[in-house]
Amino acid sequence: MLIDTHCHIDQFPNPEAIVVECEAADVKVVAVTNHPEHYEMALPHLANSERVFPALGFHPLNATTNPTELRIFERFAKEAKYIGEIGLDFSKAGLPTRRQQEELFNHLLGLLQKTSSFITLHSRGAEKEVLEALQIHKISRACFHWYSGAIDTLEEILSEGHFVSINTSMLMTQKGQKILDVVPLGQLLAESDGPYAKLNRKPCKPTGVIEVYQAISRKLRLELDEVKYILKRNFERASKHKMMD
Repeated sequence: MLIDTHCHIDQFPNPEAIVVECEAADVKVVAVTNHPEHYEMALPHLANSERVFPALGFHPLNATTNPTELRIFERFAKEAKYIGEIGLDFSKAGLPTRRQQEELFNHLLGLLQKTSSFITLHSRGAEKEVLEALQIHKISRACFHWYSGAIDTLEEILSEGHFVSINTSMLMTQKGQKILDVVPLGQLLAESDGPYAKLNRKPCKPTGVIEVYQAISRKLRLELDEVKYILKRNFERASKHKMMD
């Protein structure tokens, strides 16, 4: 069994085909959303899936969205087993809405303080601020998706017990390889971030996370089955509940 902890299945041209592919290949997927409304829409479609699980998300670049979206998030926050993606984005694209993002993120974390949900985080250009918000709200064992910040901040994130998910696009860069070097095996997870992440100019699919598993296997000289077992255990700790085989 493979686990893709961060994939935008609803953004593929044919989401249903991706779900079928995951079912056939035994890939379990956290299907993140950018809008709470998309989570609400996904629920009936994925209700019977044993491989693809919808995540309640509110992407930071959508922080100025209609207040209706926030009410939807508030309604589902206590029952959703998977949250994401949420966070902050202080890149050039996100700086104009920094204040709104911070207000939204702190409000969402307030709703999630006592949750046992798996949380996958966006932190581009705002890694320290995301960590500080987690500390304020006492959120533990969250997952930083596609981490791209400073190594010293990463080390602080890891010292707090959080997880980091690696995708194939990261493995193609020196920074990504460095991150793989720094993150202990017990805090690693795999993701595709499809269709946004690309490999050979093609969108990454959940089945492609095998390449992340193989990269970890080669780097640490471990059998692939051992990597699968360890990442499954990591995910269970991060999501705070046991995932059935």
